[in-house]
Amino acid sequence: MEHRWHAEMDRFSNYERILTADPYFEKAVKVTLKYALFYLPLEVIVGILIAVVLNQKLRGIGIFRTMYYMPYIVPKVAASLVWVWVLNPRYGLVNTILDWVGVTGPNWLGDPITLCQASSLWRCGVWAAAQ
Repeated sequence: MEHRWHAEMDRFSNYERILTADPYFEKAVKVTLKYALFYLPLEVIVGILIAVVLNQKLRGIGIFRTMYYMPYIVPKVAASLVWVWVLNPRYGLVNTILDWVGVTGPNWLGDPITLCQASSLWRCGVWAAAQ
């Protein structure tokens, strides 16, 4: 059987084409350098300053910490509560679906073996949603 195309191995032609003929390469390098030289150091400095402020014993620091961490913590708690509901052995979504097909579902969060499987399922779901 004859192929309709023929691939030829040329190790440096892609690099040559990028450096000479690609109209976006120069802009991509400039944007990357600007990001690496200006934004990243600024982000590190601001992060260290926020960490120093959060460690101070100031009046009202508890409220500031709460407001700072709340956007991170609330979605995690909400997702955890949803998964506790989904994996509930009595009325959870997973066991209800398994019951429809005639399979008795396990106690997902009560058995160490199924807890590991449920945890893996949860992590895959979280990372799939993050994509």
